[in-house]
Amino acid sequence: MAEQNSNKQATSPRRASRASVREARRGARAAASGGRRTPDGVRELRDGDQPASVSGHERAKVQVRWAKGWGGLGSFALAALLSARASVPLPGVLERALVFGVVGYLVGWAVSLLVWRELVTAEARALRDALAPPEDAPGADGSEKTPPRRQQHAGGRNR
Repeated sequence: MAEQNSNKQATSPRRASRASVREARRGARAAASGGRRTPDGVRELRDGDQPASVSGHERAKVQVRWAKGWGGLGSFALAALLSARASVPLPGVLERALVFGVVGYLVGWAVSLLVWRELVTAEARALRDALAPPEDAPGADGSEKTPPRRQQHAGGRNR
């Protein structure tokens, strides 16, 4: 009995250190994830953060997965259908379909990444432009005033 108690005491600091390691990892992951996410899935960047990426964009991740899946399945089915119509034996049909399925998967992945890389970059640029007005805009330094409003004539119409 005393031996069991000494084992519990020996393992509890170990358990405590494991828990603290887990907490440290969670904290590091949270810090590595950067800023908060906007409703459309784009991560807000802080000073010194890396630009938005396809892997950090929720909609992009879903659609890249979708494109890879349908690219692979569509290529597999098309190759199987065309090979079967050409009277290729079953092992040949399956071999061709498998090869074309893998190729379609990779092509779907590459094309969706190409498209989403541009979209994510454009979204990040638009967000940056919306948050910070350009420096060369009139009135940015406060030196220029806004133009006066048009005078309204007695008839109620602007001229």
